[in-house]
Amino acid sequence: MEIRAKDGLQPTVQQLIKDIGISFTLSQLLVNRGISSASEAEEFIHPKLTSTVDPMGFADMERAIERLTRAIKKKENILIIGDYDVDGITSTAILLKVLRFFTENLYFYIPDRIEDGYGLNKHSLDYAIHNNMHLAITVDCGIRDRELVNYAMENGLDIIITDHHIPDAKLPDAVAVVNSHREENRFSFKEMAGVVVAWHLARALVKRLTGKDTYLNDYLDLVSLGIIADRVPLLKDNRVLASKGIEVLHHTQNIGLEALINVSGLNGRRINSHSIGFVLAPRLNAAGRIESAKLAVRLLLSSDRYKAKRLATKLDELNRKRQKLVERTLKEAIEIIQRDALHRKRGLVVYKENWHVGILGIVASKLVEKYNIPAIVLTKNKDDIKGSARSIEDVNLFNTLLMVAGELTSFGGHRGAAGIKVSKDNLSNFEDKWVKVLGEIFPYREKSTSKAELYLPIDDITLNLAKEIELLEPYGEANPEPNFASYLPWGLEYSTVNGYHKSTYNGCSILVPKSLLNTVLLGKERQIIYTLRVDRWRGTESPTIKVEGYI
Repeated sequence: MEIRAKDGLQPTVQQLIKDIGISFTLSQLLVNRGISSASEAEEFIHPKLTSTVDPMGFADMERAIERLTRAIKKKENILIIGDYDVDGITSTAILLKVLRFFTENLYFYIPDRIEDGYGLNKHSLDYAIHNNMHLAITVDCGIRDRELVNYAMENGLDIIITDHHIPDAKLPDAVAVVNSHREENRFSFKEMAGVVVAWHLARALVKRLTGKDTYLNDYLDLVSLGIIADRVPLLKDNRVLASKGIEVLHHTQNIGLEALINVSGLNGRRINSHSIGFVLAPRLNAAGRIESAKLAVRLLLSSDRYKAKRLATKLDELNRKRQKLVERTLKEAIEIIQRDALHRKRGLVVYKENWHVGILGIVASKLVEKYNIPAIVLTKNKDDIKGSARSIEDVNLFNTLLMVAGELTSFGGHRGAAGIKVSKDNLSNFEDKWVKVLGEIFPYREKSTSKAELYLPIDDITLNLAKEIELLEPYGEANPEPNFASYLPWGLEYSTVNGYHKSTYNGCSILVPKSLLNTVLLGKERQIIYTLRVDRWRGTESPTIKVEGYI
């Protein structure tokens, strides 16, 4: 086998090598990601804050800043209405931190996942109205809540919406609607995280009130958490801010984040998108899933190290509880799927009355990973059935739900994830129609265990090459961590380390999971799929490959 560029793109690979002096491997990986010029490549591997869009390019940003400035000058009470996921939590924290420089009349409201449900709700608006709020700013929510916005405005509460979810054809009649998907925006990139939209609002406000054009660097650590946790495409502004935010995260001045890093066992270690997505974000999310997301907001706003440590420890405990709930629920969901042969359909809809609503999205993601088809996991929630949906790369989940919207009480989300409500009477009809839609738009495929991006012989691996590939980080949606194929050398000796069988070859560490031991090490087929990283320990660096599968 040999390394091949995508059809017809080999000249582009060679041109990038010549223009910017990179290896063949990195050039090929960039071309695989749709990059075709030296300028695009430089922007991708060396992201710069100056390449982010002008905040005033958002439709209604001028109206939002004018109203917010007026509220500050008149000392009006301002309420930030967030969401209970990491994107909503970090958006809330950033606006509160920035606005505190200009006003003390600040409050925040995070909905309860079970009592309130997602996003803007009547409880939050009544809280604002009854407590003499004059202005409410939504973050990561509100774009499809026309009736609620009308209710607020009719009761003397002005609304500024900042959101990144896909809007309806008719926007809410708010004072301002700042949304990355609006066609009137003076930029083309639509798939921003909610926290990116909130960051742009904060930037525009600071410039209006101080005359300084700042990138709010001290808060980019929070921005990176929201971006990576929300699994938006790591392109354009999302990629720039996630990359720069991870740099800030290594020396964060946020006392709450520092406490969370310590309790998570990441102190002194290199933090990347993986440690955000699988270590830090789950702990922040656990607050809203199991108890109250307000705990996570208070942690990120904390100025007291003792209180921050206590809150971080609490989130760590909630995360362990969340893990046990997920394990039990996933087991029950798989039993239902196998019993009813649901996995033979184009999509999964699995329901049980007593599941915890806070962990359904995680279970749906694990089912997608296992069965390689879109999945919706549902449970009873008061008088409705409520749940979370997750999708595969090839299926735009939001569009499929839009095609069966008549069967749903409500829904919202984006390409890869969504939340839905459906009446019990409509559940069967919804499932039939949604699965039919899926059958019409994509063919059934078995999950592949042999997909590799490039063939890269282990003999060719060097520390410099591994470091060069790190320039592609952060990894995530639209920029997956590259994996490679190679034959595994014979005759290596392995020792057991932290659940892996470890060996060394030409200065490269090789890690083989125990689950693949017999197939990879003892079987006849030795061609493996692996990822390549740099292992850093006590001042030393070495390339490390982790075996992910086999061909």
